[in-house]
Amino acid sequence: APLAAGLDPEWAAVVVGAMGALGYDALEPADRPRLLEVLGRMPFPQTLFTDLERRGALRQARVAVLEAFAARFAAVPDPVQHAVSQVADLDQLHRWHRAVVRARDEAEAARAVLEG
Repeated sequence: APLAAGLDPEWAAVVVGAMGALGYDALEPADRPRLLEVLGRMPFPQTLFTDLERRGALRQARVAVLEAFAARFAAVPDPVQHAVSQVADLDQLHRWHRAVVRARDEAEAARAVLEG
């Protein structure tokens, strides 16, 4: 809040939001809810707070897909890792997670991710 008070009002939300996003990425997962709580009380657009929550959910969903793949098949092929890292659709990541868990073998799991 003190930083935002010293900035041009048009830029305050952007600067504080960017700093919050950087801080979010640097924090341990257990500490992130506290940052979101603090940011949620600040006077900048709700869309920033929503974006941070979405980024956290995407990160968790990506990790879930990759961890499921690695747990079932020992290694995650590079093309699968790349595809998972590029997707910004939470529903798609959830579908991929279910497909990886249900796949009969590594090839079927990889196809599910790479072919969508």
